Amino acid sequence: MQTKFIDSGWAMGTSTFELAPGIDCPEIATFVDLYHYYDTDKPVHYKNALCIFELNTGIPLRRHFNTNNMGGYNFYGGLENNVLVLRATSTVYNYDYIWDFIFYQNGVMESKVSATGYIHATFLTPNGLNYGTKVYNHVLGNLHTHLIHYKVDFDISGRENSFESIDLKYVNFTNPWSPNDYIIQSKLHRTQHATERSAAFRFGKKMPRYFHFYNANEKNKWGHHKGYRIQLNSHAHSVLPRGVKEEKGVTWSR
Repeated sequence: MQTKFIDSGWAMGTSTFELAPGIDCPEIATFVDLYHYYDTDKPVHYKNALCIFELNTGIPLRRHFNTNNMGGYNFYGGLENNVLVLRATSTVYNYDYIWDFIFYQNGVMESKVSATGYIHATFLTPNGLNYGTKVYNHVLGNLHTHLIHYKVDFDISGRENSFESIDLKYVNFTNPWSPNDYIIQSKLHRTQHATERSAAFRFGKKMPRYFHFYNANEKNKWGHHKGYRIQLNSHAHSVLPRGVKEEKGVTWSR
């Protein structure tokens, strides 16, 4: 009822311990030692705390089978989706977090976190099922939420970078081949965000369809600005109403 953890208080980067081959990482992974310099007079050495390995995602990065019903040639083209994974873990009290940074052959970079370890349980009381699930004799697994916050620093062809959101708007226009008819078509609508406040999108509100971080001064050979699309694969909602005293300590969660 009263517990609200901010896991960074455990200094998560210093909780990165040795990984087990075949369980934490594939046996064929490359294991790397790490050194921590936090709250210590000399470097602290952790053996095999980072692993690097290739992983097949089980779905092709691209594929196409061409069939020609007019007597032409059939052909198939595809590419298996092998990714490079950098993995470390953080043990924070009862929880273990598995941090993955995944690099794809087509230039996509993905960050992913998985939570495991042991639940922070309490004694089951008669009204406990309003606040969680019974997981053992007299044990309640409490309802709770984990919020993970990433801060990413991009420098795309220098430090002069811009940010925009892109949405779809529908336009209604006359069909040029049939003047009595009209067509409704989706069209890209771009909104520039020059300040951090403008670029802050609140949980629970409608989000733009695309986020684009780019260099306005550098273009590729097709005339597009060099940049990355930011794709949000997962988000949770805020755990406390705005203005509650503890919520003021995690305003980023808005």
